Amino acid sequence: MATSRRKLLEQIGGAGASLGVVSLAGCFSGGEDTDLGNREATADLPSEARVEEMTHYTTTEAYWSERFHAVQLVDQRLTEHLGLPVEPKGLELSAWPEYQTEGRFGFWSSNWSSGDGDPDSQLMDTFTTDAGSNYWRYSNEEYDEIAREQRRATDPDERQELVYEAQRILGEERPESQIVYNYRTHAINNERIDEDSVVLNFMGIRNIWNLVSMEPLNDEGRTIVTNNFDPTDSLNPLHQNTVEALRNVWGVELTHDYLYQTDPEMNPQPWAAEGHDWVDETTIDVQLRSDLVAHDGESITAEDVVFTFDLILETEPPIYTNIVNTVVDTVEQRGDYEVRFVLGEPYAPFITSTLGRVPILPKHYWEEIMADTGNEDTPWEISFIDRDLVASGPFIKGRWEQGERLEFDAFEDHPFAAPNIDKRIERNLASRDAEINALESGEYDTFETWFGSPSDLNELAEENEHISMVKHLTDTRMAMWSQCERKPLDDVAVRQAVNTVVMATQQEIISEIFDDIADPAYSPISPSLEFWHNPDTPVFEGGPEAAVELLTDAGYRWDESGHLHLPEGETVN
Repeated sequence: MATSRRKLLEQIGGAGASLGVVSLAGCFSGGEDTDLGNREATADLPSEARVEEMTHYTTTEAYWSERFHAVQLVDQRLTEHLGLPVEPKGLELSAWPEYQTEGRFGFWSSNWSSGDGDPDSQLMDTFTTDAGSNYWRYSNEEYDEIAREQRRATDPDERQELVYEAQRILGEERPESQIVYNYRTHAINNERIDEDSVVLNFMGIRNIWNLVSMEPLNDEGRTIVTNNFDPTDSLNPLHQNTVEALRNVWGVELTHDYLYQTDPEMNPQPWAAEGHDWVDETTIDVQLRSDLVAHDGESITAEDVVFTFDLILETEPPIYTNIVNTVVDTVEQRGDYEVRFVLGEPYAPFITSTLGRVPILPKHYWEEIMADTGNEDTPWEISFIDRDLVASGPFIKGRWEQGERLEFDAFEDHPFAAPNIDKRIERNLASRDAEINALESGEYDTFETWFGSPSDLNELAEENEHISMVKHLTDTRMAMWSQCERKPLDDVAVRQAVNTVVMATQQEIISEIFDDIADPAYSPISPSLEFWHNPDTPVFEGGPEAAVELLTDAGYRWDESGHLHLPEGETVN
């Protein structure tokens, strides 16, 4: 670990030295030595106006140390420079849904990507009022209308202007402050896998194009043993925790066919579909391949596609609300291999974000398991841990010892994407160090994900000829979201001040925490989505002094110890 980084971690109470989470609320003890910067202290401020301590949740330090340390540093600067009392706290992933859906946080930090290379999910799912993933409770009628309008704009240039405008509003109001744009770092055993066969896309090596294309160099390379940053705990393709969670959705993508797939150049390509014809702006006929078969040998036809979409329309799994239920009016079978979709209104990302993200469910299999389990109305509640998962994708779910081992066997009868390898095994180890040792010893063949230090991985590759490091800029950003219904984060001025501090801290995070393997970030749409990224998204710069000016202008006050207080006449409750 670099000396400068170790010093930084010591300053923020981070690991390396594994000092764990440290409350920063005590940074302002008051007294003669308190440095208020350009904050003007006011005497005898009412206690009921004093901003209460808030928690900034993210993953645990053991889970992803870089993310946790970045959160620690930002929180320390918010407390030091603004008197905003923020405490970082790592939270196990299993607890996230409860805290997020109940809004039990001040700030939340994680990583987010489009999932398909289109900006729609970034703009709609996480920021429109009442959207299922708008855990931050951001609400802006003007923004909602623009986000909806960009979906209806079928002219690319017109849609680009709207996507730009949506980013402008988000930049101005700052429900989210981006911390970095992430590179995905991976590793492969180059003595078992042909490096030239590796295919990268916006998900790095963790994409279906890569896993069906990888060429083994020998018998050992025919079975790929890899890691996951957290054990897969759900494979139900209708469950929000499966589709939204990166640790889970990959298993669905391996086992299912989709009508379209986003290719490495970020364009939707026919997969289970042969092609499509737009009849008008709201009617589209999709032609299905005639050679698809399910893992149990049954043919896949238009009836299965219609069943899949009708099931979603009728039972309304929350994860598909924005790409199916609010988009599709009717689905009609027109022959054995043609389906007509009628949309409620024009929906520009339909090919990418609907046909490319809804897995085809074999009707004969799903009707049976829904009847067996009594989940006809709630099919997303069916567990597949101890059950076969019949689909038609390039891999078949195999042995699953939840938390330890999950196997996927190659589906040799897949008509056009039969994998070159025989099997992929996900094995979960207890720590990043254990993962490093497993890769070095040959127990692992790849790191499909790596949440440890990029420099540690780079060093490992330099010291071991059989290991190659792969680095790729994705459309993922690490960001922090404000709970927009909580005082004082319900005030745009406060969120702008927070953004000012984040921007002033960003380069230090990149250099000292991410070892320069990350890029500065300022919009929810990454520059890797070049056509959609607005380079003029507003950010707030000028450092802590500018942040204090924003708060002062909005009426905020500080006591002699530097604690932030609400404007006159306002109370925290």
